[in-house]
Amino acid sequence: MKLKFIKNKYFWIFMAIFALGIFLRSYNFTPWLHFELDQSRDAIIVGEAVENGVGELPLLGPRAAGTMLRLGPAFYYIEYISAKILGNTPQGMAYPVLFFSILSLPLFYFFVARYFNKKISLGLTLLFSVSLFLITYSRFAWNPNLIPFFVLAVSYFLLKAVDKEEKKKGWCLLISAFFLGILIQFHFLALITAPLVIAIFLIIKKPKIKIKFWLASALLIIVLNIPMIINEVKTGGDNAEQFIEAVTKKSTKEEHILIEKTIRNYWEHALGYWIIFSGNQKGELFKVESVNNSYVNFDIKCDQYCRDNLPQGALALLILTAGLLSLAIKLVKEKNRTKKDFLILNALYFGIVFIVFIPLAFELSPRFFLIAITVPFVFLGLLLERFSYLAKDKGKIAVLIIVALAVSNLFFVYKFFEELRLTPNKSIAIGRDKILKQKTR
Repeated sequence: MKLKFIKNKYFWIFMAIFALGIFLRSYNFTPWLHFELDQSRDAIIVGEAVENGVGELPLLGPRAAGTMLRLGPAFYYIEYISAKILGNTPQGMAYPVLFFSILSLPLFYFFVARYFNKKISLGLTLLFSVSLFLITYSRFAWNPNLIPFFVLAVSYFLLKAVDKEEKKKGWCLLISAFFLGILIQFHFLALITAPLVIAIFLIIKKPKIKIKFWLASALLIIVLNIPMIINEVKTGGDNAEQFIEAVTKKSTKEEHILIEKTIRNYWEHALGYWIIFSGNQKGELFKVESVNNSYVNFDIKCDQYCRDNLPQGALALLILTAGLLSLAIKLVKEKNRTKKDFLILNALYFGIVFIVFIPLAFELSPRFFLIAITVPFVFLGLLLERFSYLAKDKGKIAVLIIVALAVSNLFFVYKFFEELRLTPNKSIAIGRDKILKQKTR
C-alpha cells in the first residue's frame, strides 16, 4: 500500500513549517534560558520535592501576580515529573514548556483547518510557528507559557464534541474536560474565562451526549483540582476568599471611567494582536483620557514616541476592526455547521476575554492574550480569505501578506537571538520590550 502523503505537497510544506517552528523554539534552549525570580521560586519548590520526596509538593501552585490568590498546582506537578526524568536543573524543569509548545504547532493546524482551506491554514500555521511572541514564551519555565497548547486542546476537542459527524462525541467532551481541568490552573484569567467560554458554547450548541459523559467530565475536572479542594477544606476557604477579593479589587478600581477602560482595552487588543502575528512591538495609539471623569469631555494625548509609531498602531487597529467585522458577517452568513461552530467559539473567546479585560485595561500585558491565542490568527485568516475572494489574482495578495508577516517575525526573532548571544559579554539596551517587559538583555 502506497503512502499517499509522500506525494502530497501540502504535507511537505507542513513538515517544513513544523521543523522551522521546532528549530526556533529549541535552538540554544539551555544557554539562553530566561530565568527570573518567578522561575527561581518555582525551581526551589519543585527541587525540594525532587530531593525529599513527592510529599513536599504543595497543594497550591504559583501566586497570581498582584494578588494573594494561589493558582492550582498542575504546573508544579508537571515540572516535578520533568525534573525527575530529565534532571533537577533549570532546563530540566523548562522542557515541558518547550515540549507542549512544539505539540501546539500541529494542533494549531488541525484547529484552523476545521474552518480554513489548506493554503490559509498552512499560512496561519507558518505565522504561528515563527511568531516572536510565541517563541519567546516557549523558551522558559513559567505557568502561563503552557496556556496555548491547552487552550488549543480544549477548543479542538470541544468542537469535535458538538460535531454532528463525530461518532465519539462523549469521549471528545471527556478529553476537552481533561485539558480544561489542567488549563484553569495555569493563570488567573484562564480560571475565569475558559469555563465561561465553554459553558456558554455548550449552552448554545446543546450537544446530544450521553449523561454518563457529562458526569464523567465534571468528575474529571473535580479530580484534577482535588489538591485545591483539600487546601480549601484545610484552610476554611482561604484561597476562595482571595479569588473573590482579587476579582472585586480589579473590577472596582475608580482611576478611570468605563468608556476610558473600554477604549484602552480595544487599543490594547489591537496592539497585542499586532505583536502576536508580526513580532513588531513598536506600534502605538493615542491615549484617550476623560477630563474630570466626564463622559463628554476627553483629552487626546500622543507624545513623540507615539507619533513616530502611530502608523503601525493604526494598521493594527484597522486589522482588528476589519477582522471583527469579517467575523460578524461570517457568523450571519455561514451555513456550514462545522464552520459556524468554529466561528461561534472564537467569537466567544474574543467577547468574553474582552469583557473580562475591561477592568484590567490599564494594566494589560501582551501575555494576557495567551488565553485567546487563536483569535488574532482567526481574524487574520478571515481577512486573508476575503482578499482571496475579492482579488483578481486569487490569493496572491494573501500569500504576500503571509510572507511579509513571516519575514517580519523572523527579523525580530533573529534580533532577539542576537541580543541573547551577546549578553555574556555586554548588557544591551533594547528600548521597549512589551513581551518580557525588559529594558536590557
